[in-house]
Parts: sequence; C-alpha cells; structure tokens
Amino acid sequence: MNYIEFFGVPGSGKSYFKKKIEKEKKNVCYIKNLIVTYFLASKNRSFFERITAYLIIFYFSNFVEFFKNFLKPERIVRKQKNRIIFEKSQPKYYSNILKYLKISNYYENILKKLSIEIKFENINFYTIIKKEINKTKQSILFKKKINLWFLENLLVLEILKFKKSNKYIILDEGLIHRIYILFSIAKNKNQLLKQVFKFYKQIGKAYFIDINLDRLKKNMSIRNRQNQGFLYRDENEIIKEIKNYNNYVNKIKNKVKFKKIRN
Repeated sequence: MNYIEFFGVPGSGKSYFKKKIEKEKKNVCYIKNLIVTYFLASKNRSFFERITAYLIIFYFSNFVEFFKNFLKPERIVRKQKNRIIFEKSQPKYYSNILKYLKISNYYENILKKLSIEIKFENINFYTIIKKEINKTKQSILFKKKINLWFLENLLVLEILKFKKSNKYIILDEGLIHRIYILFSIAKNKNQLLKQVFKFYKQIGKAYFIDINLDRLKKNMSIRNRQNQGFLYRDENEIIKEIKNYNNYVNKIKNKVKFKKIRN
C-alpha cells in the first residue's frame, strides 16, 4: 500500500493537493475505513462492536460524505497567545445527529482498543508525544483531539505493515504536520524534536507545500468568507506562522525525506 502525506502552514493547500492526487490515483483507501476494516478482521469482536463498526464505515463512505457537504459544518480554529482555540462547533442539528449516533465515541473506542491490541513498534515515539501533550498549557478539548490524531496516524502506519495492496493512503495532515503543531506550542522546541526523532521512522512519501505570503493571503481571504478552518488574525500572524514553519522544516530536513511543492 502506498502512503503519502503533505505538510505546510494552515491554508497552504494541503487538502487541495490531497484531493488532486485522490482524483488521479482513483484507488484510494481512506484511513478511517482502513482502521475500522482492520478492526473487523478479528474474530473476537462482539455483535455490538461489529454493528457499530459497520455504521462507522457507512457514515464515512463517499455516499454519506457527499450529503454531509450540504450541512456545511463550521469549525473555526485560531491561535491566541500560543493556545490553539476551537471557536465554533458544528451547527446544532448536525451536532445532535452525531451525538445521538455516537459515531465519534465508537470510533474513539476502536482506536483505543486497537492501540492495546497492536504492539506498537513506535511505542516510544507515542509515549514522548503523550508526555508533551500533557505538558502543554492547552484546553482539555485540544489535548484530546491531538492525542487521537497522533494515535490514528500511528495505527495506520502499523496496519500498513500487514496490508499488501496497490491502494493509496493520502493524508493532508500526517505525522510530520502533527509534530509541527506540538513544536509550535512547545517551550523547549529543540528538545522536543531531539526526543521525537530518536524514534520517528518514515514510511512512504512526504511533500512540503512551500507557499509565499501573497498566495497564502489569497487562500485565507477565501477561508474567511467561508468561515471555516484555521484562520489568522492578521498579516503579521501569517508572516510569523510562515517563519515558524520554515524554521521547523530546516530543523527536520536531515531527518525526513521530502519533496517541495511550490504553491
């Protein structure tokens, strides 16, 4: 199975390039379906676990995703005084459906159960990440979200070791970008990278999206109109984020093999 991930500042075009490659490759496997299908492969699942697993697969299918687009969920993320803030949640009716179906809870339980069942080769990496997450002065919501993001990414990499397929796993935000999020809010940035890259093992291909200020400002003007995703307060914050991300890329360039895409 082929693994590709993109990384770059918020608004650089990671999702755009992900969708572009998905259209080119056609034979794409989505990570949630990969994880849940792997979970179902075990014979030790209860009837309830199997029913909820199939519900998750259906919920994240292309058919349902098409209709979910019309619900236009809003999720605004900002950075304030080195804290990552989720300002708005999804519309009330959409949240109520999710809450009733408990899709997020079921999926989270699958991630946690698999993390116990699968012997992580990257257990030291994950241990360092969890400690760093706990040290950050962030909200409980943020800590929970980023922990699950890392867990999801790591489970995918473990599962890929057992899967032989010509399909593609394409992530607009994989481990490299997740590490940056922690790097951007960490007190001792160099120490964090030193610890993480002792155990980081790259799988597949990585692409860094290098975007200039003018292009990023245009992209963000579209996001501001849509009121969706990570939003910058002003041009100074955009300049600062580009500078910080380039600093991160320079620090990891000898530890990660990647190709640069200019956007």
